[in-house]
Amino acid sequence: MMEKLLIFGHSLIHWLDDFQKAHMNNLELNSCEFEINYVGIRGGQFKWNEKMDKKYQEKSLFSYLTEAVNDFKPTMVFLQLGGNDLDVKFPDSDQVVTAIFSFANYLIFGMDVQTVVIGHVFRRLKPRYMHYNATIEAVNNTLTEKASSSNNIYIMPNKGFKVDAEAKYYRDGIHLSHSGNVCFANNIRRKEVFARDHSYAVCKYYFVL
Repeated sequence: MMEKLLIFGHSLIHWLDDFQKAHMNNLELNSCEFEINYVGIRGGQFKWNEKMDKKYQEKSLFSYLTEAVNDFKPTMVFLQLGGNDLDVKFPDSDQVVTAIFSFANYLIFGMDVQTVVIGHVFRRLKPRYMHYNATIEAVNNTLTEKASSSNNIYIMPNKGFKVDAEAKYYRDGIHLSHSGNVCFANNIRRKEVFARDHSYAVCKYYFVL
């Protein structure tokens, strides 16, 4: 069965798309098993309205996501969201977690997506606000805890980014370097294959019962 994978998020996804086209086409997944579409909104935030002066985000993330799902009809979705909402003076961690899971549940229960993988929010070497990295650690722990009770929602930790961290980030300390994108792409590839295989096993288990 061909899986249609939508990789959706903010600028890290925008630049991952450029990277994979040049260096790791289709994330090196078998093109007979996975068809991938990327939608990355640079500077993307949940908190958006028409009066905001956003250079790249022209509508809500929900609108971008709904449009992408209607156009591509994915069976699986990977979400990389929350970083831009949390690197602010007064971040609302609970609101960000709720927004991410609202997207995941909307995809599963409202758009017939079979599997959602949520990427942990990335650390930043040069955040705008010093509390950012402590904030995202707490958010990531909450995301993991909430997903543990779901058979359709999986969490992807950012494995490999604590080793030689500076080499994995671009000089702005936020976006990823070549080696960072290699690590990011490998993590997504492994997690999506795992999520697909695990979902098949769960479906088979309930079907047999």
